[in-house]
Amino acid sequence: MILLQRRLLRALDYWVKKQMDNGNLFDENRGKPCPSDQYASTFFSMACLKAYRITGNRSYREAAKKSMEYFFNAAEEKRGHAEFNALALACIQNDPFVRKWFGPELDRFFGRLSLETDKNRNVSNNWLAIKLVFYALMRKSGGHAHKARAGVLLEKILALQLPDGLFVDYPLRPKNGFATPLAYHAVFILMLSWYGMLTGDGRAIKAAQRGVDALYDIMDYDGQCLFYGRSFDSIFGYSCLYSALCMLLKMKGGRKVAGMHARICKLLVGMQMPEGCFAINLLQDGVSGRRGWDTYMNFATYNCFSMALLLEFGTDPGHMGLLQEGCTELKESGLFVVRKRDFFVALSTGGQFAEGQSYFFTDTRYWGMQVLVKRVGNKKTSGYRKIRLDTTRHAHDPSFSSVLYSRKTGNRHFCVPVYGSVEVSRRGTKIKIQAAGKLRVLATRRKTDIIRVLHWLSYRKSRLLRLSRPYAEIRSTIEIDTDNNGLVSYTAISSPQSDAVNWKYSTSSASQPAERSSSSASLSAPRRRPECLPTTLWSGLPSGASAKAMTSEKKGTRKL
Repeated sequence: MILLQRRLLRALDYWVKKQMDNGNLFDENRGKPCPSDQYASTFFSMACLKAYRITGNRSYREAAKKSMEYFFNAAEEKRGHAEFNALALACIQNDPFVRKWFGPELDRFFGRLSLETDKNRNVSNNWLAIKLVFYALMRKSGGHAHKARAGVLLEKILALQLPDGLFVDYPLRPKNGFATPLAYHAVFILMLSWYGMLTGDGRAIKAAQRGVDALYDIMDYDGQCLFYGRSFDSIFGYSCLYSALCMLLKMKGGRKVAGMHARICKLLVGMQMPEGCFAINLLQDGVSGRRGWDTYMNFATYNCFSMALLLEFGTDPGHMGLLQEGCTELKESGLFVVRKRDFFVALSTGGQFAEGQSYFFTDTRYWGMQVLVKRVGNKKTSGYRKIRLDTTRHAHDPSFSSVLYSRKTGNRHFCVPVYGSVEVSRRGTKIKIQAAGKLRVLATRRKTDIIRVLHWLSYRKSRLLRLSRPYAEIRSTIEIDTDNNGLVSYTAISSPQSDAVNWKYSTSSASQPAERSSSSASLSAPRRRPECLPTTLWSGLPSGASAKAMTSEKKGTRKL
């Protein structure tokens, strides 16, 4: 692990210099100290103690001590993220220096510990996987009462894995939709691998292996594979995945695990910035740059979490091996990938929408029939716009995606989050994906800025986001020419009264882009709610288009 270890120690040195006198870390990205309700302090201590054992440098040991002092001095009600902090402290609780410095504090912490999942809080399912490993670590340290709890919890977690291999991150019992963000799928893989390593449970290892296989089949040659859902392409997700791969190689191995191992390591090394710290995601533009982050993503916290995991579990990368060219469809999750050496495209097909919940599981990144990432040769583009603001403000803004049909009028969004049926056909080198869905209104119960409301609601259960009754049928088609590296998308809308609607747009990434045409289309809304549907829909116009622009016909091209 010479190369990766050297990089990690350099990153850790950056954060040691950012440690303040009280032990907290100063976050240059936000221009203020790291909030106490995160888990940076505990994982920073874990990383520093590991670095001290590797190098013998006492400055790491002193930094760990100061960080833990800050954590234990913070008020209990302001700590937050109990599962994460408990996991880190369970990992280092038997360290001789930790017992010497904070023995009573640790005993008090575990004695009074109240996990968020124990309170039936509306948190993501990956927190259950974190609790599973915490139980295993405490059992290893003599807490035999955790054995039965871990067994029950493991059954719940295994039931969350879909037939295509991905894990449902929300909700626990899907009724009105679910979400499978890939960064948190990596958390499931890590925790099940970790649990299997600690207990020898074969079912956990097998489930983790299935999760790795799913990511392997949709991975690009440079290792990018966490391009869907919240926290997409984050250092948080890739560090979890790489740590899991290291553990699986020791326990079982396998061709796909070995094939991903070296690629993910190279990707992680490439995420290190000149200052020494790691970029929080593949879109970040410098330490002070902020592109496409979720509100909860903290620069210091994600760096500390990743450094601790990689220093603890990271191993030397082997040979990258070969990746087979071809197409992969994850039907239950709604993902489709075409992989070639000179061409790669990942699509969301059916789409996901956890109705009634926060933007974490309902925003445009989950919606169907859109391009997530595309590469032609060495040029790669993301389907998500490189916005500098929090994604909270753009959660339901169609401009966040390069190819997505949506229309905003007032506080109502006309959109197609999910498609009811998806058909994939292939003829020679050409692939056609056709989907049918219903045009709906993303309604709210309050005439306020829904995104601002959801900002403070966080994970709490909310009934503010609702989809109205369907208004019109949407038929969307994406055509891919794998021989010419081309991609074209077009959509047609028909009213419930079966009126002819001549509305379509097309985009192309081929050498000869397709022409996009616009024409008006009259859509009469149902009589019960005539005010909820605009009388005209236009193609290709942004949601904030002016009235003048909406009365003129536009023609041109648009590249994906």
